[in-house]
Amino acid sequence: MTDQIQSLRDDLDYMKALAREGRQAPILGGALLAVAGVDFAAASFVQYAAIKGLIGVTPGMASLSWLAAMAVFASNCSRSAPAREANWLRADNCRSS
Repeated sequence: MTDQIQSLRDDLDYMKALAREGRQAPILGGALLAVAGVDFAAASFVQYAAIKGLIGVTPGMASLSWLAAMAVFASNCSRSAPAREANWLRADNCRSS
């Protein structure tokens, strides 16, 4: 039981340290997420306009706007400097228990 309590305390200390470090760290990827929001919102509006008959495209053809949105987003991800600098998926950044 005391081992479990100590383990919980260690986990809480680790999370507190992460929170303290995060307070000082710059926010990375905000611009990328903003571009993604605009990109997928545009695809949503194209799909909506096709369903409502506001544009001369069938809803099935308007579905291609989602593929275009994914392609634009993927190209932005590949060119994003913060994504390369963050390296948040590296295995050595993960905490081992």
